[in-house]
Amino acid sequence: MLKNLYGVIILSVIVLVMALKNPNFFLDIKLIILTALISTFLIYFANRNSKNYVYEINIENDKLIFYGESYSEEWKEVIPAKEINVAFKSAGSRFNIFYILKFKTQNNIFEINEHNDWSSDLLVELFEKVKELKGEKIIFDEKIIIAQVRK
Repeated sequence: MLKNLYGVIILSVIVLVMALKNPNFFLDIKLIILTALISTFLIYFANRNSKNYVYEINIENDKLIFYGESYSEEWKEVIPAKEINVAFKSAGSRFNIFYILKFKTQNNIFEINEHNDWSSDLLVELFEKVKELKGEKIIFDEKIIIAQVRK
């Protein structure tokens, strides 16, 4: 969300600079409409990208049940394991690397451990369980990543 906030701030600075350079700037309706559209677009994507915080995942009958929060509102989503793609993604800095478990469906992306608050063993266990439910084998590259996650 912070990246999108920077976009809104940059856009506001551009509008302010243009207004200072040209006193008739605010009279030009085309620029006002364009500014409103761009601001709406940035706010929409800031809202959409920052809404999911997953705090619990349960597996029941070949389905994954995600429990999460969207701002202060709790939500629950049930997705069949066959419809989910799962992969690890590294995050952090050069000296503090941690891994995010990314669940991707046609409509949603759930990223677990974005704040480095899940245990590595639990992430690996979830990854292996989803692969097992889908009937997929863990390939060599994924085994290397699992070894790095467990460090």
